[in-house]
Amino acid sequence: MVPGSRTRARYLTRYKSAIREHSSIPQLVDHIKVWFETWSASSHSFEDGWAPETDQARKHAVSALHKDLKRVCDIIARESVTVHRYRPDTKRTGEAGRQLALLATYVPPGHLRPEGPRHDNDDANILQISVEPSQAELVCIHEPYLPANVPAAPHHLRTDSMERLLDIQFRLLREELLLVILHSLQF
Repeated sequence: MVPGSRTRARYLTRYKSAIREHSSIPQLVDHIKVWFETWSASSHSFEDGWAPETDQARKHAVSALHKDLKRVCDIIARESVTVHRYRPDTKRTGEAGRQLALLATYVPPGHLRPEGPRHDNDDANILQISVEPSQAELVCIHEPYLPANVPAAPHHLRTDSMERLLDIQFRLLREELLLVILHSLQF
């Protein structure tokens, strides 16, 4: 795995505003995708000084890098659609525009979600959420409820409550833990 690739993917996962604030990220990822395709399709030996011991090691390295790149591309695609969908035609800047974007993308947890819970471990009350992911949660196609850690962001709990802060921290730390576990299982 390329050093720091997990950090970059985590950055894009954690900071949804990264694409809004750095509009060159999608173009950079497109370039990286082309570079990677060229590099991985090159001859059976790497020309950058790294030489795998076996062809199987090379295939594994390329496969792992491909998975990381696909994850980053999926994040960029998903967030780019969100940015373009909710970017107003008039120039709204500052906190009001950010709040509008957060409100437009807000989907509450558990039974508060209009379509119902995403899976059997999706609940509005964090006391009802198992730290260990359920099978249904692992195969769920819906994005998990990850509240923004911004004071004015929409949330199902009161802005000035300690419960809200605990809810946000629990959900974000749990998601980070799950990502670390899932990445470690890939190797």
